Amino acid sequence: MANKRFWVGMLAMVLVFGMTVVGCDNGTTSGNGGGGTLTITDIPAAHDNMYAYFAWYNAATGGELWGAQNVSMAGTTLARVINGTVSLPMWEITVDGRWSRYSGSATINGGELFIFSSSTLNWDNEVDRINLGQIIFSSGNATVSAQ
Repeated sequence: MANKRFWVGMLAMVLVFGMTVVGCDNGTTSGNGGGGTLTITDIPAAHDNMYAYFAWYNAATGGELWGAQNVSMAGTTLARVINGTVSLPMWEITVDGRWSRYSGSATINGGELFIFSSSTLNWDNEVDRINLGQIIFSSGNATVSAQ
C-alpha cells in the first residue's frame, strides 16, 4: 500500500511539473509574452541613461497603448534610454482595464514619450515629455524619431 501511495505522489508531482511547463508563455502568444515593440530614436542626449514611457489614448474607443518594459499590478517598469534610443514593449489597455501585449496594425497620432529619472513609473520623477506625432504600427511594431 505504501508503494502505491509513493507512485501516486510521484505521478501527481510529474503532473504538476508538466502543467507548469506547458502553461508557461514562451513569447509566441498574444498574452503577456508576445506583442510588438516601439523603437524611438533621436531622443535628446540629455535624456541618455534616463527612463522612458509611451502613452496614447484612443478617444474613439477608450482604449490605450502603453510602452513600458513591464506592466503589472505591482507597478510599471520603464526602459532605459541608451545613445538616444529606447525600445519599448507595447501594451494594449482595453476599456475594461485589462492589459496585454499589443500586436495590432494601426496608424496613431498624438502619442507622447515621457522621460523619467527613475526606472518605475512615478509622475513625481517626470523630467520631460515629447509629442511623437504620427506612428505607424505593423504587427505591433513601429519605429519613430523623437525629433
